[in-house]
Amino acid sequence: MPQPISGIYQILNTATDDCYVGSSVNITNRRIRHVSELRRGKHINQRLQRAWDKYGETAFVVNVLEEVESEILIEREQWWIDTLAPAYNLRKIADRHGSPEPETIQKLRESRKNAGIEGKPHGGPKPDPSKLRSRHHVRTEEERQAMHERRVKASKGRTMSPEAREKIRQAHLGMKASPETLEKLRASHKGQKPTPETIEKNRQAQLGRKLSDEAREKIRQSKLGKTRKASDEAGQPHGGPKQPSLFD
Repeated sequence: MPQPISGIYQILNTATDDCYVGSSVNITNRRIRHVSELRRGKHINQRLQRAWDKYGETAFVVNVLEEVESEILIEREQWWIDTLAPAYNLRKIADRHGSPEPETIQKLRESRKNAGIEGKPHGGPKPDPSKLRSRHHVRTEEERQAMHERRVKASKGRTMSPEAREKIRQAHLGMKASPETLEKLRASHKGQKPTPETIEKNRQAQLGRKLSDEAREKIRQSKLGKTRKASDEAGQPHGGPKQPSLFD
């Protein structure tokens, strides 16, 4: 039986890049609980529930952000909340749904100090009502880019262990991306050429693998279609260039 994963997780809405950040000593069980309550429309976080109802289950994925020991869960969860500014977190202070211990309070205070937000109210400065976004707000490209840069900066220099990668892979088994998500992925990779290192890694990964008859047929049909397209563009018949006749 696999050991439970203790750490920080993220529930990401791939349609809007909004997310929820949480922590647990058993992320797998916590994920099951979240999904079960969301499917039944009974989740305690109504902001997350409304987004789930609007965009559908296929728009959401659960990612393990960091594996940490239970003793520093709150401290690391607070760091991720300060870094990602998750839209679905109703509270911006991490706790265990109760009164934290004095040591935990001190750790949170130090975490907020390091993040440059010491002395501010938990929810930050009071916002201007005229600038408040509606709950149906769709982020602009600038906002999404800024969020992406924050995530890249937060994960820079961190290397996941093979065990962590395998746990994440297992957690995503059976999850299918929506057609919209797949189209976004295609668009983001359009025009990009793989590096020689990537090509070599893909080649090594394919070594020793045997293709099924169906896969071989798909590859053959794909190559045949490319050959026909090239012939059409060159104005030549599908059978290749026209051979000279004795009467030409």
